[in-house]
Amino acid sequence: MMDLNEVAVFIRVVQKRSFTAAALALGMPKSTVSMKVTNLERRLGTSLITRSTRKLRITPAGEAFFLRVTKSLDEIFAAEGAARSDNAEPQGKFRLTTPLDLDKYILPELTARFLKKYPKVEIEILATNRRVDFLEDQVDLAIRAGHLKDSTLIARKIGDAEFRMFASPKYLREHGHPAILKDIQDHNCVTVSGVTTGEWKLQGLKRPVTIPVRSKIVLSDILLAHAFAVQGMGIALLPSYICATDVAGGKLIRVLPEWRSTLAPVHLVYPAQKFVPLTTKAFVEMAAPILQERLAL
Repeated sequence: MMDLNEVAVFIRVVQKRSFTAAALALGMPKSTVSMKVTNLERRLGTSLITRSTRKLRITPAGEAFFLRVTKSLDEIFAAEGAARSDNAEPQGKFRLTTPLDLDKYILPELTARFLKKYPKVEIEILATNRRVDFLEDQVDLAIRAGHLKDSTLIARKIGDAEFRMFASPKYLREHGHPAILKDIQDHNCVTVSGVTTGEWKLQGLKRPVTIPVRSKIVLSDILLAHAFAVQGMGIALLPSYICATDVAGGKLIRVLPEWRSTLAPVHLVYPAQKFVPLTTKAFVEMAAPILQERLAL
């Protein structure tokens, strides 16, 4: 009789392309992982993986077996999910990733609400602007801004992030308020390398316009640009949702509010699978309306 534990270990080795990485992901010794794959091969009477000191290679028989058993395990997990009570409570570890600016301005409130409702969940947040790999990074869900390329993922659009121009009252007192868009070229602009340097693409009431900007300060990320703008270092093109509190508190002022950047869609993204984990479903259900509200500020 086939041992499903051995099959699950084999699948993770193939996914990770490494016995060591699979052992870390499964939380078991590398020797145990190797033994389970060896036992599976012995039971099947064929080699699934060719090992070497540097890398491993999946045999043709291993590739065919992987494709079939992966689908079969999906069916088992789907059946397990269907058999669970509708009143089952989300629990266990939940790992999500988010861009750096969202983790500070939106996630604390969202995470607090979620854990209050589901106290048996443990959340790990990977805040990075790097596009993570769901399998390699063992991520359950991602909040992603911008247009999506991977069609194998399930994506739920929750809104659009827009950038607008902001400056502190101090800066505008000292340097004056721009009256028209062209005036921006005469001001010092706080820019972000690779994002808002050189020129700004803005959308007005009629058509989009691209204007060159002058900058004495080029920073590494949006959060630094926001902090420098609050300190009166210049005009910055920033996401509206990270500036809402500062505008309400008088620390920042919208400059030429009729102009904004092109909208960037924001999605909740998770792997396509027949059985979506209960915790993922619960997080999406709670996060979507909160994020929609914050992005609309």
